[in-house]
Amino acid sequence: MNNHPFAQLLAYLYPLEMPKLISPDSSISQLASSEYVEYRLDESEQCDYLFSIQKPTNLSDYPIPESSKSILHKILNIYPNIPYIWVEFDDIKKKEHPLPGLHVCVSPHYLQTNPSNEHHEITAECIFSLLECLNPSVIQYKKNIIHIINKANYFGELIHVSAMQGRTPPSIKLFISLPENNLACFLQAIEWPGDILSVKQMLRNPWCEPDKKGDIRLDLKIDDQKLSPYIGIVKSKINLSEKTNIRIVKSLIEQEVISRQSDISVVMGWLSPELVLPYLRWIDIKTVIDTPNDPTYKLYFGLQKKRKVIWPL
Repeated sequence: MNNHPFAQLLAYLYPLEMPKLISPDSSISQLASSEYVEYRLDESEQCDYLFSIQKPTNLSDYPIPESSKSILHKILNIYPNIPYIWVEFDDIKKKEHPLPGLHVCVSPHYLQTNPSNEHHEITAECIFSLLECLNPSVIQYKKNIIHIINKANYFGELIHVSAMQGRTPPSIKLFISLPENNLACFLQAIEWPGDILSVKQMLRNPWCEPDKKGDIRLDLKIDDQKLSPYIGIVKSKINLSEKTNIRIVKSLIEQEVISRQSDISVVMGWLSPELVLPYLRWIDIKTVIDTPNDPTYKLYFGLQKKRKVIWPL
């Protein structure tokens, strides 16, 4: 009998065959600190898989390409205090997987309740060096990236730098946390080419609203050596244990962000408080504005054994 917590979810997504990548005997699932299945709320059949390596030391145990391990070793040589790294495989339904995307946390104290004074703040030059390991072509637009990094850490905090190496073109992403009141000033300061008014309007929705501290989390994308009009607004750690989260899930259904009955069923099943398992479950939702068209949405089904959870992606 398949008792892996993703089994029911994957049985819905892939009724004929569970992808080998995250089957119960997968070494990734045994080693990962946290895991996600990314699911698009549209007609796309693509589903992605992410796992985190917490306080990375010995990478030899992880079944990821040697080229990716080589990149991570270079990154850790530059800055050994990386608290964790996310590895993302696109389209897990495929038999062959391209190079995984790598998301490197550059906030030494991120998610720590009592930050230690032993870590030194990471400089913009150091962050750029990490990005250069991920994607050497960034050297061509170093000045612009350094500018965005500095503005991110002025108006808020840069959390992750990412390179989606298996995509064409390979894109760079920056994941940022900042107070809602600083959002417009930040986007103006970096000359973001998208529609700021549309972003402000999107923040009125419960699934995009700031957290208890008034902060929002978003990612930006750099394609073809320029800042893209793409923006992704992320709401994390959604479960059914708090009234606020219940309201968010209810609004997602009522406003038909999650509209198909099958999707509603799998979300409610995943978040069911009646499940007695040694795992923590939650969902994140990302609202993506990328074109003049309506926003698109992605669900991230999160999973971790019951210990301190790494949030968000």
